Amino acid sequence: MKSPLASHLIVYLLVVCALGCTSTTYSEPSLRTDDWTHEVKVQAVRAAEVTAAGASAAGSAVGTAYTGVRDGFALPDEHGYGAFPTDYASTVRKHMIRFDGVSEKASFRFGKPERGYLNKGILAGGKVEWQGYLVPVDVVKESLFDSQTKPESYVVRMFDGEVVEVMEAEYATTLRWTDRANRPDHSGSGVAANAD
Repeated sequence: MKSPLASHLIVYLLVVCALGCTSTTYSEPSLRTDDWTHEVKVQAVRAAEVTAAGASAAGSAVGTAYTGVRDGFALPDEHGYGAFPTDYASTVRKHMIRFDGVSEKASFRFGKPERGYLNKGILAGGKVEWQGYLVPVDVVKESLFDSQTKPESYVVRMFDGEVVEVMEAEYATTLRWTDRANRPDHSGSGVAANAD
């Protein structure tokens, strides 16, 4: 059986060893404290750089938005529309059959290509994002069940005779038509509705 004095002595020795192993003097910083202090300084500099970059980006975005609100939508360059798409019917038909899942048996009705453009939003500065030719297209897909198939209306964006994008007409409202006479009718009843 252990004596109470032996138990107290063991506890005392353990406490002294623990304190002896962890004791440091306050007059001299340890190498570990210096490393930690240096790391804090480095991270503070990095945080300041990131904050400055974020403030600069936010300032730039606010400046762009202010410019867009102040100046409104920009007008397109008069000479930036590219060449008139002379073979637009064949080009658009091939593109829609290949990329948009339209059957080769579908019938196409094309409106006349006209110049158009697309602006970025006002908060993005209102600059011209794209300009070229817009081609209204109605596609009547063959149906086995319905002989009176309603045409699906599209607007095709083209530049230098190449298809840039095919949009459903109802979603093409952000496009700006230079000549309003050939603006598509979004009701699906025809490709050339007068807007005058």
